[in-house]
Amino acid sequence: MNKRRKGKDGEYEESTSFFDVQAYGTLAENLANSVTKGNRIVVTGEIEQRSWDDKEGNKRSTVEITAFEAGPSLRWATAEVTRTPSKAGF
Repeated sequence: MNKRRKGKDGEYEESTSFFDVQAYGTLAENLANSVTKGNRIVVTGEIEQRSWDDKEGNKRSTVEITAFEAGPSLRWATAEVTRTPSKAGF
């Protein structure tokens, strides 16, 4: 996620946040077949922050999202929806 805001000196400052997203099963397969690196996507799921000490004793942390739903962002793009056959035969 990129943010752009004016700093105290009137100049614009940009910051970027990266989130690890975990997807499983059919959702993971459909994402792998639908989006590529750099595509903007919308994700809903469970968010969790983890912290640990690395080998050098430095504090580290990450934010992870376990995706329940995901799809392309339609703010600057369009998408064509193709239904995938259900594995349950429905």
